[in-house]
Amino acid sequence: MNDWIIKVICIVLLTSILALIVPENSIGKNIKGIFSLITVIVVITPLINSFQNGFNFQNKEYSNSVVLQEDFLNSISEKRIELLKDECISIFKKNNLDVENCVISYEISNEYEVTVKKVHIYLNNLVINGNLEHKNIIEKCKDEIKNYIGISVENILVYE
Repeated sequence: MNDWIIKVICIVLLTSILALIVPENSIGKNIKGIFSLITVIVVITPLINSFQNGFNFQNKEYSNSVVLQEDFLNSISEKRIELLKDECISIFKKNNLDVENCVISYEISNEYEVTVKKVHIYLNNLVINGNLEHKNIIEKCKDEIKNYIGISVENILVYE
């Protein structure tokens, strides 16, 4: 494509220069006519090639950029999930609960919208005391995650 544009520009410049140099007699008109014909041929050559190749207008550079954009959008979605994991862990940590791991099950739509399906929280070294105070803290944390992510409490699973 770039080669074609350069050829067209060169031919147009050459034709313009010849129009200034060549005299206005019959030979000059013939030379201008020949260069005008060459200009037309250079301009329509890609169309002729398209007819011969069955109108395959797929641009390799365009398809590569589409793949790169999809990779970029996927990486943004993955980053969002990582931020959600970090926030879930911090909610438990601010309530003095030690989190071993956080796993988020999710889907990415065709429009690259992330939908969280389930959150799995694995707690470490949970000390159980007689009054079951930790159960209330876990429910409080689950409620905070529910409000932050926007999923139901049933889809937030805590493993002690």
